Amino acid sequence: MRFIDKGVTKIKKLKLCEVQKEQNKYIVSPECLNDDCPPLRGPRKKVVLESRFSDVGTPGFKVCHKIGGIPQIFEYHKENPEDWIRADRCMFDDEGKYFVETSHLFLLWYNHIKNN
Repeated sequence: MRFIDKGVTKIKKLKLCEVQKEQNKYIVSPECLNDDCPPLRGPRKKVVLESRFSDVGTPGFKVCHKIGGIPQIFEYHKENPEDWIRADRCMFDDEGKYFVETSHLFLLWYNHIKNN
């Protein structure tokens, strides 16, 4: 996995898992497989997304911020280290042990989002 942290490009060797939901595949950490990591357990709280032009970011990034996560763009490769795939994730800890792809997070919270 390759990402930028405080302006520095970092590469970490991490195990990634794919989750299949309907016709889409999402990247999650092994600890969040089956939506079973601590930040995803329990009842989902309502999230209000502001509809202001000053807001920047995808809906998944906005949900991530609202539930206390850290959104981050990253790249990963499967077999060929030359073929990087770009994605974004919501991290629930500083080490990146608990994370889910933000589009997956948005789907998990979809029924709990209120637009303002």
